[in-house]
Amino acid sequence: MRNYYRCGIVGSGNVAAHLSTALEAAGHHVDYIYGRTPSHVDKIIARLYNTESCDHDFSNKNIDVLFICVSDGAVKEVSERVLSSDDVTWAHCSGTLPKGILGYTRETQGVFYPLQSFTQGKEVDWDEVPIFVESENSQSLSVLKDIAKSLSSHVSVVDSETRRKIHLSAVFASNFSNQMLAIASDLMKKSGLDFKLLHPLVIETLNKATLIDPKLAQTGPAKRHDLETLDKHMELLSAYPEEAEIYRIISQYIIDKYPQ
Repeated sequence: MRNYYRCGIVGSGNVAAHLSTALEAAGHHVDYIYGRTPSHVDKIIARLYNTESCDHDFSNKNIDVLFICVSDGAVKEVSERVLSSDDVTWAHCSGTLPKGILGYTRETQGVFYPLQSFTQGKEVDWDEVPIFVESENSQSLSVLKDIAKSLSSHVSVVDSETRRKIHLSAVFASNFSNQMLAIASDLMKKSGLDFKLLHPLVIETLNKATLIDPKLAQTGPAKRHDLETLDKHMELLSAYPEEAEIYRIISQYIIDKYPQ
């Protein structure tokens, strides 16, 4: 493993911000950042040691790897405008896009996918973040593995199909779960109650889900087939038809999964 790599970043959102600081903390040089929102780029650069903003042309920049940290829908379009020398390893950070999506055919392209939700102002323990890498080029794969291992203790080489399955599962585990918490928070507020009352329950639920099989940790009226309680909850949700439908669908799903 090399001591450090010279890196360029394309993007100025949450992934770019978190990845750039993590790379620098691991001893790599984040030399250049290109983003379409200069004020966002400036905020990232302000947290780094010796990084410059640049335009889309990296061809005269002395870098080893270029990370494409933009939204999935923008990866192909943005990468088609970016230039670099042929020996630079390119890597997008998407959980769903194939490894060959980057603009034009490059032998040195790949994937660097950190499985984590990144939020502005919320620090991440990168050593615990699973990172999935992929490339058909052996040299590029070696570069991506080196960098990933310098950030995390959980690095795996997976193909695009496996990565998409991981991402799908992550949507259920993270995005959908968070939306359920948002609904719970709204319902508490509408009743004049503090969502903090549910914090111990939320923490215990998540802790159990990571310690034992979530199926074994399932509780609640639907699991018990307590139809009377389910009906009472539906009555309380009568003023909120969207939430009532979500409650009905999930409750029925749980009933079907746990027959008595």
